[in-house]
Amino acid sequence: MSAAGHGTSPAFLLRPPAAAPGRAALARAAKGQAATWVKASGARPGAPARLPTTPVRTMATDVSVGIPSADGTCIAAAGEHWDAVKLPRALGAAALSSVAGEPGAVVVSAGNRSLYFLIPPGSATAWNLPPAVVLGATSHIALPPPHRQQPPGPYWLISPRAGRLHTHSGELLCAVEIALGIRPGRAAAEQPDLAHLTDTQIRGVHCAICHAPLGQARRLGTFWTGEGVLAEPTDLWACDPSCSPPSSAAARSQQTTTSAYTNAMSRESATSPTSDLIPVEQYE
Repeated sequence: MSAAGHGTSPAFLLRPPAAAPGRAALARAAKGQAATWVKASGARPGAPARLPTTPVRTMATDVSVGIPSADGTCIAAAGEHWDAVKLPRALGAAALSSVAGEPGAVVVSAGNRSLYFLIPPGSATAWNLPPAVVLGATSHIALPPPHRQQPPGPYWLISPRAGRLHTHSGELLCAVEIALGIRPGRAAAEQPDLAHLTDTQIRGVHCAICHAPLGQARRLGTFWTGEGVLAEPTDLWACDPSCSPPSSAAARSQQTTTSAYTNAMSRESATSPTSDLIPVEQYE
C-alpha cells in the first residue's frame, strides 16, 4: 500500500524544490575552484591565476605537424610554413654542396631515392627545371619525427632543430643549375677529392683541396655522399682566398723524390723476370 494510504507523504514530496544558485553562490564556487587550482599547481598565492596551457610547437624547431602514423611520420601539408623542392638523390647531393649559404632542413625520402629541401612558401612557383619538382599549397609530403636522422623510413638529413628551416630558394636554384651543368660551378682545381678526404680535412684542420694547414679559411659548402667519412652532411673548408701553388723548393723536392723512385724501380726491373713487372701507375 502506498504511503498516501496511511495519511502521510514521503519526505521528498514535502520538501520544496531547491532554488537555483544565485550569482553570489556561483562566484564563491568559482573562487573556490580557482583557489584549489592555484594550490595544486604551486602558483604564488595572490598572483593572477592562469589556466594550464598546452605547449605550442614552433615551425622553427618542429615541422612535423600533420596526420601522424604509428612510427611518428607525419603527412604534412606544404604551402603554409614551407614549400618543398624534390630532387633525385644524386642531384640533391650535388646541389647541396653548391648552395652558397647555409642550407635549411632537408628530408631524405623512404628508400633514399629523393631529397626534399624546405624553402619559403611561394618562393619557387616560377621554377621550370626538371627533374626538380616544387611542392606547394596543394601538396603533402611525409615528414619524419624530429629525432629521426637515419633510416628506416624518411629521415632528416639536416634537421630543422639545427636552427634553420628554409634554404634560400634563389641559392637552391643556382645550386641545382650548377649540378645540372646549366650554370658554371667551381673550377676543377676548386673541387675537393671526396673519395680521398682525410680526417683532418673533414675536421677543418687542413684544406680540403690542397691539404695545407688552415689559417684563414673559406667555406666550400656542405657535402654528403651517404657513406664513409661523408655519411653525414659535413661543411668542408679551404684556404682563403685560394690555395697557393707549391713553392719551387717543394716542387724540386717532389721531382727529386719521383726521380729516385723511378730509378729504384728501373734497377729492380733489371734483376726481376719481365712477367713479374708491375707498372708504376698501379701504385699511384
